[in-house]
Amino acid sequence: MARPHKLPAARALALLRIVVGGILLSAASGKLAWYSLGGVLPVPVTSVEWQRDLPARLALWLQTNTEGMGAAIVRDLLLPHGTLVAGLIAWSQLLAGVLLLLGLFTRTAASMSAVVWAILAVLATVQGGTDARPYVLLLTLAIAFVIGNAGETFGWDGVRRERRRDFRL
Repeated sequence: MARPHKLPAARALALLRIVVGGILLSAASGKLAWYSLGGVLPVPVTSVEWQRDLPARLALWLQTNTEGMGAAIVRDLLLPHGTLVAGLIAWSQLLAGVLLLLGLFTRTAASMSAVVWAILAVLATVQGGTDARPYVLLLTLAIAFVIGNAGETFGWDGVRRERRRDFRL
């Protein structure tokens, strides 16, 4: 049987994993800003614009959707902690993007991003004005990364597996 990294399907899945990791990094970069620590060391932080924009968007959504479980979650959980939620979203996108690009802990990173995309797809469908198809496509790709073990080809998951195999021999 051919090694996983030699199969064309595994290579294509690895390429898609790298592209999706880039998409996540691009989305996270719009939510982060650089802060100069001590005037010398640049440190990424959640941008003030994103911390203000997310609660404003949630409040706008809540004006049109006042009833139901989604409205209760937004009203009671997300709005009171808007800046914390904004930071969690930005940093989780950054972490999942880096892990997918490197092919490190790919199943965990893909599962984490799949949950986010599933929630965004449901909210986009309920919201009515937003198209849910891009989120469904990204959700499908994340599921394929988990099933296909996309980190094994051109990723650190494959390197880790080879090292464990060589260590056991």
